[in-house]
Amino acid sequence: MKTSLQESRPQFGPNASDSGAPFADPAALQPVSIAILGANFGAKLARQLAGGVCPVKVAGICDLDTAKATALANELGVRVYASLDDLLADQAV
Repeated sequence: MKTSLQESRPQFGPNASDSGAPFADPAALQPVSIAILGANFGAKLARQLAGGVCPVKVAGICDLDTAKATALANELGVRVYASLDDLLADQAV
């Protein structure tokens, strides 16, 4: 019987005690494609994710300020979405 909340929670990450736990082997994960909505706060997140530390692939940027979105997309080498509808219509994200 589990005696604490900590013991009842599943363990994730490289320190998980069960070798079958999700994320036990980060190198084996397939990247997930995402788009960033917002080129201000989203820029920091997009740059961190583009560094390849986690299994996430930034596929594009969408912002009402198209100049900011374009600048960030060019920096990261990703697509610019002209609108949220365009982003949501993209099956790759």
